[in-house]
Amino acid sequence: MLSGRLTALSILAWAVAAAGPKGCPAAGAELSVPLDARQPLAPILAWATQTAARVEKEVHDYTAILAKREMAGGTVGELQYLYVKVRHQPFSVYVHILTPPGKAGEEGIYVEGRNDGNLLGHTTGWLGKLTGTLALDPTGAIAMKDHLHPITETGILHLTRQIETFAQKNVRQTGCTVESFPGASVNGRKATCVRVAFPVATAKAKAYLIRVFVDDKLQLPIRYESYEWPRADGAAPLLLEEYTYLDLRLNPGLTDADFDPKNKNYAFP
Repeated sequence: MLSGRLTALSILAWAVAAAGPKGCPAAGAELSVPLDARQPLAPILAWATQTAARVEKEVHDYTAILAKREMAGGTVGELQYLYVKVRHQPFSVYVHILTPPGKAGEEGIYVEGRNDGNLLGHTTGWLGKLTGTLALDPTGAIAMKDHLHPITETGILHLTRQIETFAQKNVRQTGCTVESFPGASVNGRKATCVRVAFPVATAKAKAYLIRVFVDDKLQLPIRYESYEWPRADGAAPLLLEEYTYLDLRLNPGLTDADFDPKNKNYAFP
């Protein structure tokens, strides 16, 4: 169960975030990429490596509303809003689905090294009452249905490492552009947008274009978008995945109770 304050906050976040971030060219904007451009991904790799190390050292836990869309089965799924709690040691995640309505109220908990490595989760309605709390392989077919990443890869640290891996795999490639757009914003927070694009003819990366929004105050990535190549000439690039962290609250002091299905504030059967 969620407090009235959080419910109101989630509605506000949905209304604002649905309009999209500001201050960075859209994914479909025309690209002009010289084929012999010098590879500029080394600074992105260095930034991601340093940021991941800082998060590991300075950020112990946090809460947020995570807005996400992902392509699964060749189709981009609907926008979802999740209330999440994340703790780094031991790595722990609590998820409460806020939208879409058909999944609202579903919860999941994963704690590294506990529950036999399983994700504990439940649905709602009569099915939830019938099945109760389920113990699922976090990378199994049921838990991964309509998801690109398992619950074990939730959070800003994993997102930063994902950016690091992307840069590391492509750091020696030529023919990409990296552009920075200060003065952007995400849900009213000032941010800098970094846009990495590959031309179709030379790209070997999985992504055709990514946009990362770095919160100017927190110096953390709070929004990430990845697109695959257009499937036809003149077509818009296709969204692969999109994650936005709203109402991010660092180091609130989460405890084991926040990752316990017996927590009286949760609705586990």
